Amino acid sequence: MRSATADGDTAVALVGIGCRLPGGVQGPAALWRLLAGGQEIPHHRLTDRPSPGHLDPRDRLIGDIDAFDAQFFGIAPREATTMDPQHRLLLEVACEALQDGGLHLTPAASAPSGPSVLSGPSVSSGPSGPSGPSGPSASYGPSMPPVSPVSPVSPVSPEEHTTGVYIATSSNDYAALGHPAARPDLLTVVGGARASAAARLSHHLRRCGPSVVLDTDRSSGLTALHLALHGLRSGECDLALAGAANLVLAEETGAAFGAAGMLAADGRCKFGSAAADGFARSEAVVVVALKRLADARAAGDRIYAVVAGSALNHDASRSGDFLAPSHHAQQAVVHRACADAGITADELTYVEAHGTGTPVGDRVELTGLAALPRRGTPLLVGSVKTNVGHTEAAAGLLGLVKVALMIEHRQLVPTLHSHPPAPHAQSEGLALSEGHAPWPVGEGVVGYAGVSSFGLMGANGHVVLAPPVGPYAAADPGGTDPDGTTLDGTAPDGTAPDRVDHEGTGRGGTSRGAYGAQDMAAPGDPEPWPVALSARTPEALLKLCADYRRLLTAAEVPPSLRDIAWTAGARRDHHPCRLLLLAHTHEDLLEALDRALAGDPTGSPDAVGESDTTGTAARLVRRYEAGEDIAWSDTLRPGRTVRLPAHPWTHGRYWASAATDLAAVTPATTAATATSTAAGTADRCDAVRSHADPKDAVQAVQTVYAVQEVQAVQEVQEVQEVQEVQDVRSHVAGAVERVLGYVPDASLPLSDAGIGSLTGLELRHALMDSLGLDLAPTLIYEHPTIDALCHHIRDLRRGAPGPEQGGDDLDAVLGSLTERFGLHEAARLLDTELTTLLAAQADEENV
Repeated sequence: MRSATADGDTAVALVGIGCRLPGGVQGPAALWRLLAGGQEIPHHRLTDRPSPGHLDPRDRLIGDIDAFDAQFFGIAPREATTMDPQHRLLLEVACEALQDGGLHLTPAASAPSGPSVLSGPSVSSGPSGPSGPSGPSASYGPSMPPVSPVSPVSPVSPEEHTTGVYIATSSNDYAALGHPAARPDLLTVVGGARASAAARLSHHLRRCGPSVVLDTDRSSGLTALHLALHGLRSGECDLALAGAANLVLAEETGAAFGAAGMLAADGRCKFGSAAADGFARSEAVVVVALKRLADARAAGDRIYAVVAGSALNHDASRSGDFLAPSHHAQQAVVHRACADAGITADELTYVEAHGTGTPVGDRVELTGLAALPRRGTPLLVGSVKTNVGHTEAAAGLLGLVKVALMIEHRQLVPTLHSHPPAPHAQSEGLALSEGHAPWPVGEGVVGYAGVSSFGLMGANGHVVLAPPVGPYAAADPGGTDPDGTTLDGTAPDGTAPDRVDHEGTGRGGTSRGAYGAQDMAAPGDPEPWPVALSARTPEALLKLCADYRRLLTAAEVPPSLRDIAWTAGARRDHHPCRLLLLAHTHEDLLEALDRALAGDPTGSPDAVGESDTTGTAARLVRRYEAGEDIAWSDTLRPGRTVRLPAHPWTHGRYWASAATDLAAVTPATTAATATSTAAGTADRCDAVRSHADPKDAVQAVQTVYAVQEVQAVQEVQEVQEVQEVQDVRSHVAGAVERVLGYVPDASLPLSDAGIGSLTGLELRHALMDSLGLDLAPTLIYEHPTIDALCHHIRDLRRGAPGPEQGGDDLDAVLGSLTERFGLHEAARLLDTELTTLLAAQADEENV
């Protein structure tokens, strides 16, 4: 696979990591705490699942797998319910991986023309900012008003932004659950289709380039990575997302493993131990972001590790059994991956083994590793499965992430449950990594590491990683900080610094202006660092403030303010709900965050702005919070890209077994009829009493009846029109809710609410069935909102001939009144008025 790019460099940088694991492990920082602490993820509780079924209690399961931020991605609730939860989690974890790497969620965000908006409904601040005329400076916190949706950004050029998406999955349990609530329609078919796993990422993250879903069983994750490397090296893409998902939703697979004696009795993977008796099933969703090393260097990306080479092969019946592994094939794939990296196998210092903990699998794998050539020191071997269990399709990528984190922290972590060691684990050329130790790097030792993953049916994968030092160190020692450290975290000698100075406004005690030279304050009066926070909703913005506060208080050594400001400004998307906090120190930033969380309107203005004699910081706050696109790369002096909190998710619950409750749309009532009835009766009586001649009185009554009939007809027409509009709106709202799962704002474009080509056709058919009308196939495109649909359908209905109107004679008038008020009420009114007329006539005759 070794093919050269334009500059001849085949190395690839791992720049972003996202992961979800059982036990609430979310993100690389949480995973590292688990690994460095020598901890193990506990077994699950069946009550944690929407449909627990008869899953093995020894499985390790992710909590809240029915939770998803559908609105963030512009996905309608009903569509979200049909989606395989693996696909939903992949969307969120991919976003977390991009943000972890300081990469924009959508390619359009990297352009200076405007903020990024994911494809789907978004939020907008309007012309005066997200909180009204004064923006969040005047009011932010729980009282922030809601924001209005806007249309998605215009398409980006495929030539400008090319991202490959390579996703591994080996299960389709959600579709196999067969819930009766799941509709047998095309939306459900698409929601569960394996191809959707990658296509969803490409579509909703607006990523052009290869979009691939693959399955090679347990080696699927490393196979996805191998294809991602090929895409980057060949120039098919400039950024690659390699991901894998494994959820355990149905019981059949686990029951089969148990019946075959492959599951550990205690639910633990005991790799390399004489007590190894099988593996424990576990869930995981992992996504890594990859760039060519030269591109990552040029962009100033944080580099976890360098992916130097990879290889795939198959056992090819060398074991003599379809399901039995071959140590010869496993050795061969390691040699091929090392050759692709430009090294020999004896330069490996550590191998993250497939390491399932099955007696046969361990023996074959450790025998193959022991036969690799050595240079005097034993080959260190470990397995992340002893911490988290066997994550199956995601196992290879999770092992890769573990090695990348060890390289980043320059520390080996323990492999658990390895005692007593098995005989084949005590080879002279092997040593289990059972404790904490420095990462093996130094004079003449680069610290290469291998990661193995083997499929149950014989498909093998191996990847070689290396620290960004030695042959992979930055070619240009320029671009250093005052402490001599390059922006990707390596010192000029190729080693990573033990720590950086996080005091004051810059590293190494150097005081630097936070803004560009054109915006500098008075000499000797350094400006505060601007920390830009933004979110899609006011509630998410508050959550983000809380996450930043936890980052500052929990970290033993928090990132420098310069790095926080740089990453938050230049390396993140900027959403409509915004807050710009100014701080000279970490304590200043904590105080500003506390004010924001308390809803104090002084949290955003220059709380530290008394020293800002030129007003530069205050102007920057107003511009940013009003929604202006700030050129942060020009405004701030470059810093390191550091790990900051990701955009908080606002989760709803989506599961196929949950019944959809359709809200009843009831037409509004009107009091016009009752009011006009009382007024009409009084008018008729007054007309009789005002005439002495009974004949004149009768004529007056007839005139009043005629006038009132005209008014009544007008009122009836008005009421009928209101009822007609409400009836149409009821049909339209009901159809939209059946298709989407909710009713969006009537003025919101239905495309922003989640109506696409498929759901648009479904909506058209639902309306035709409900209304009995023949609607054009282009209905949704020509009438894109609920309001527009209602007006169009009302006009179609009015095109039919209406009922014949009554005549103008008194009988017709009285008949119309009878129809309007009912026979009893019309008779009562007529009797009252005739009695009054007769009494008046008798009085006149007596006179």
